[in-house]
Amino acid sequence: LKGEPRHVNIEEAAGKTLNEYIRTCTEYTGTKLGCGQGGCGACTVAVARPSEPLRSVASCITPLASVHGAAVVTVEGLAGADGETHPISQRLAKFNGSQCGFCTPGMVMQLYSTLSAVDGGRSCSEQELEHCINGNICRCTGYRPIVECAKSFAADTTVKSQMDPSVAVGPYDAAAKDPKLTFPAEPALAGSRWLRPSSDAELLAAVAEGAVPIAGGTAAGVYPELSLASGSMEGRVLVDVMAAPGLAGVKLKGSRLRIGATVTWTGFVEALGEVMGQATVENSAVLKALQERCGTIAGGQVRNRGTIGGNVAITRNKGFISDWMTPLGALGASVEVCSPGVGGVETHELLAFLQEEKPFAGLVLAVVLPLPSADVVLRSFRVASRGRNAHALVNAAFAAAVSDGVVGDAKVVVGGVDAKPQRLSALEGALNGLKRDQLAAGMAPLLNDLCKHVRADLSPFPCGYGREQTEQVLQGFLVKFLVAAFGDAVPKTWASAQACLHDAERHTSATQTFPTPAEIGGPLHKPMTKTTAQEQTAGAAKFTDDVPQPEGTLIAAYVLCPEANVVVTDVHEGLARSMLGDAFHSLVFAEDLRCHSCDIGKTIGLAVPPKYKSDYDPTFQFLLAAGMPSQFAGQPVAVLLARGKELRRVERCAELISGAMKFEREGEVILGGMEQGYDVIEPLKHYKGTVPAAEVIAKAKEAGGKGYLTGKFTKKSQLHFYMEPQSALVIPDEGGVTAYVASQCADLVQRTISHATGLKQSKVAVKYRRVGGGFGGKAQAPNSLAAVAAQLALKTKLPVRFVLPRDTDSTLVGGRQEVDATWEVAVDPTTGKIQALAYELWVAHGCGEDMQKLTAHLLPSAMDEVYDIPSMHVTTHLIKQHLPNRTAVRAPGHFEASLLTEAVFDGVSAQLGIPSHRVRETNFYRGRNNRSGLSGGMFPPGILENYSNLALWSRLKERSGYEERWEAVRAFNKTNTWKKRGLAMTPARYSMACMPGNSARVDIFRDGSVQVAVSGSEIGQGLHTKVGQIVSTAFERELGAGPPMSCIRFLDTSTEQNPNGGMTGGSTTSEGAMFAAEEAVRQLAPKLKAAAKKARAYTAEQRSAEGMWFDVLDAAFSTKFMGVLSVPPDLSAVGMHYTRVTDFMYETYGVAASEVELDVLTGESKIRSSHIMFDSGMSYNPMVDVGQMEGAFIMGVGQCTTEGMDYDPATGKCLTANTWTYKPPLACDVPEKFDVELCDLREERLDHRIRAVVKEVVCGLLGCLGMPWKPTNTAKVYRSAKAIGEPPVLLAASVQSALHDAMVAAVGSPLPDNSLPMPTKPFALLPLLEAVRPGSSSCTGDNDSTSTATP
Repeated sequence: LKGEPRHVNIEEAAGKTLNEYIRTCTEYTGTKLGCGQGGCGACTVAVARPSEPLRSVASCITPLASVHGAAVVTVEGLAGADGETHPISQRLAKFNGSQCGFCTPGMVMQLYSTLSAVDGGRSCSEQELEHCINGNICRCTGYRPIVECAKSFAADTTVKSQMDPSVAVGPYDAAAKDPKLTFPAEPALAGSRWLRPSSDAELLAAVAEGAVPIAGGTAAGVYPELSLASGSMEGRVLVDVMAAPGLAGVKLKGSRLRIGATVTWTGFVEALGEVMGQATVENSAVLKALQERCGTIAGGQVRNRGTIGGNVAITRNKGFISDWMTPLGALGASVEVCSPGVGGVETHELLAFLQEEKPFAGLVLAVVLPLPSADVVLRSFRVASRGRNAHALVNAAFAAAVSDGVVGDAKVVVGGVDAKPQRLSALEGALNGLKRDQLAAGMAPLLNDLCKHVRADLSPFPCGYGREQTEQVLQGFLVKFLVAAFGDAVPKTWASAQACLHDAERHTSATQTFPTPAEIGGPLHKPMTKTTAQEQTAGAAKFTDDVPQPEGTLIAAYVLCPEANVVVTDVHEGLARSMLGDAFHSLVFAEDLRCHSCDIGKTIGLAVPPKYKSDYDPTFQFLLAAGMPSQFAGQPVAVLLARGKELRRVERCAELISGAMKFEREGEVILGGMEQGYDVIEPLKHYKGTVPAAEVIAKAKEAGGKGYLTGKFTKKSQLHFYMEPQSALVIPDEGGVTAYVASQCADLVQRTISHATGLKQSKVAVKYRRVGGGFGGKAQAPNSLAAVAAQLALKTKLPVRFVLPRDTDSTLVGGRQEVDATWEVAVDPTTGKIQALAYELWVAHGCGEDMQKLTAHLLPSAMDEVYDIPSMHVTTHLIKQHLPNRTAVRAPGHFEASLLTEAVFDGVSAQLGIPSHRVRETNFYRGRNNRSGLSGGMFPPGILENYSNLALWSRLKERSGYEERWEAVRAFNKTNTWKKRGLAMTPARYSMACMPGNSARVDIFRDGSVQVAVSGSEIGQGLHTKVGQIVSTAFERELGAGPPMSCIRFLDTSTEQNPNGGMTGGSTTSEGAMFAAEEAVRQLAPKLKAAAKKARAYTAEQRSAEGMWFDVLDAAFSTKFMGVLSVPPDLSAVGMHYTRVTDFMYETYGVAASEVELDVLTGESKIRSSHIMFDSGMSYNPMVDVGQMEGAFIMGVGQCTTEGMDYDPATGKCLTANTWTYKPPLACDVPEKFDVELCDLREERLDHRIRAVVKEVVCGLLGCLGMPWKPTNTAKVYRSAKAIGEPPVLLAASVQSALHDAMVAAVGSPLPDNSLPMPTKPFALLPLLEAVRPGSSSCTGDNDSTSTATP
């Protein structure tokens, strides 16, 4: 490890992952733990052996014992001997490829393992690097800068940093800059639990004695019971098969290819490349198709470890939907095995072996593939909930000999229809003998007949992801195969059908545009990387769980109630004692705590009307009290405390206790069916207009025709999916506690701990340096976690470490609120002008209160967006559901409002046949005196200020060539039957609230260095960087000299430094912190003016080489008492920012145009291009703000396309709680052409001039009177920019609208109920494409979670 030999007892190593060892037994913390499944990439390290090349691996599922004798490189190991940062780390920082920084070390290691294999990029192209980080998830950046950084290393790179063109691009010198690998001695292992035989005979003997074979260990990411920490592996002897020579390598023997069981996906792909070059291979096209399929599965880290033998085993024993087995089975592969009690090697036909019901307890030796003859055509297809790194919902391989235009020996193998791969024998029979002439004679009747055979073949199988969708997809695969086999005989408009969208090559491009920065002195307004970007890319940035843990720290893990609405009757403590032994400390229940619940509204001091109904209790339960029915599946019942450092083992033990828990059902689980649900408050009613919307709509309805339209809307919940899990370390400290917590508000954590423990706030210190992403998920959830941990720490008198595993985190921390809705409009059918809109919303309300009522007020108040709809009425129902509390997620309320409103315009456009952009334009606010917002809620309507939507819209239409593209999309759709494109343009308006009370402490040291502490949280949004910029700039303007950014250091966010701080959220915390810091500078600058004057008189010899700022500080400290004793000046100040009342809220505007492509046969879609634009004023830091725009937009795209929470309707269990089941976007989901623009439209904004003058007068009067507070006098020169962190989420509506456009083009008519489900996963779209599916015109279906989704 990092060139140093490490020795671990084999018995200890047998039960640990590589990640556990690195994080708990070494000093290296750069390697993170994000998911524990190998699905997010945060844990990526590189592993090499003397006989094997360096590869990236997911350390969280890599057994520690399996790297015996290997060289392991972590992100810290990339640094040069002199500490110089590696070129990849340097460049990623300069490309702004890191925001929160938690995923960054994993990104760096994946890039390193990829580029080091191609001589630093010298022997690869940009195209080859497009998919290199598809095994890594980043929630912050939107991936664009990371992909561009990767491509910038290619030999043929065309990439340039548009933020800093001086950044060097091109390959790096791998020989000089990569670490020199050191391989330890590899003695034979002498353990009793882990064996690593080096001969086939020893391996077979170990398996015969009952040892469990283990290869790459990747199956543990899918099946937790196979993990080293699971109870089922307790005491089992494991035998590492990777050193056995008989299971290794790919060998071509005559016309057969023998693939050893330990060959990895990556090794197989590389071997196929070598085999294809051999003269004896007749059909390299088939091998190429097989290579391409295997190269797109999972992420690189998993492909580098997952083996073909392991894939065979889990397909046979676990019913895994393998994308490897279907094409191999279609090509007639066989498998060599050794079975217990049977001597010698047995050979079985692969599919027959996989279909055996009895689990196989022997050893897979190899898969043997007969090389295909020259006339064989192979196509392998798959559809998943995300294009890449997602398990198939259904897959298939078609193989057939096509000779002289006739099909023979057809084999069709499908997965996902049954527990094991199956052949479609009826379809095979129908394909055999099929002639090209038959296709040319008439496709429709032939296709109808073939599709009937598909239906007949599927009839015996359960098709667990939805029978109709599975059938529809397989019929689509059939069309794709026919196009591949008989391309010249099928209609020309079918030509584009052959390729699956996720298999198509990506050729990405991107632009980032921003106004020329204003020169006001200092670094403000200039694009620059974040202050700690280099530390993040080097793995040196510390997060909460990286804080050194004191000796004796206890590990805490929640024990969860497995079902909703049940009363727990027994929790079996004996399981914990038997599994953990001496490590077991205690099992703590609600009754053992001083406080096990909290009224969040009272704690945070936020009273949102109206009150809850008397029979609904909004109290949040830290732990479920005895006898109380569970409010949701996964609610914490107890906390398991254990000694030691084996976090995963303790978590697994808690899971087992949960699984063995006894309970009695209290009543049915309430999920879905919200229109008939129970309102926890009286419905909210928001309205607009002098004539009630109901009256206008009733008249339109009575008149008949298309002047009255209706529609529906439905949206699932979206998780925050921050990369850093909820984390807390609480240490008892002299009658109080010190709590390190990953939070968006130290003050709320402090107050909640104080409430729960009874300690005064002064005895509760809360601190953290940075947070690995928040998005609203670390606003409330950390408070309860820390409150429980603090009580446990005081109770045990020991430090307590609480880190939630991804499943628990996703289960507990809610997400966006689910929304079902219906709408009605009165509209002019000739123009699309809407006279009235009525919406009825049913919004999910989980347990407790959290932000749920607040969001319910925000949502309708923002629904008019930029549209001048004379009459509106919105009724909002908050419906009780057995769900965790729904909470704020990036752009809460506003995003939902945008999606709901834009859905209406999509429906109106489709119904009236008017292009959607023209319907929107017809309804825009015009002029300067527009009143926006709806009455009846917490947020009153007001005059629309800074209105720049019209200018933005016009600019984007021109720059994107929108009208020309609109016509091009229509032309494409006319000439393509099975692929359709859609184009849409949508606006965004976001009301910002600048909360008062941000504080900043600035201290200046003798040597000129500066330290800053702010009350806001650095969560990746660049808060520290912007504060540093304004501190430097403000001093520069006040004194003529300011501290360089390099000498400004930021302290932890801490209640000790900045008490009573506000929430970091709403996107305005950065500017609040900046203005607070500027106020501190205004206090300090006068104290340095005399020194500045003195410093200007310094001679050349006296001046510092570092700059005048250092001369100023030298002069400031030059005063000496009696000429001897240095007298330090007072150079510390705390600034508080109080917003001017009239500036408390302001509007920000953006627009976006997106183009998508839809595969009508499979329901898949991709984003061809997005051009997003925001009027941000003069950005404080264009590099940071562009990154925020991109990340926000892609997060919104996730909600629209791939992200949705599903629950078991019978138990309430969350079915989408980890990376295996929940799919945020990846790098391959980013628009292929992605253009981002920051605009400064201050001269083009429309304001009511008289009102603007009156506003300034009122502001001045209120300020003088100190009503309701005395505002901070922030200089106007600094108030030039608008917040950008959350508003761009709304622009993802352009993608949803473009998909709606493509769907309408596909079916040739408006959608049923004018409704497009969200997210638009393939199996959710297929029922809407029923009328145009191959071979059928009528069937019904549901979404991609047929048996388990929320209704």
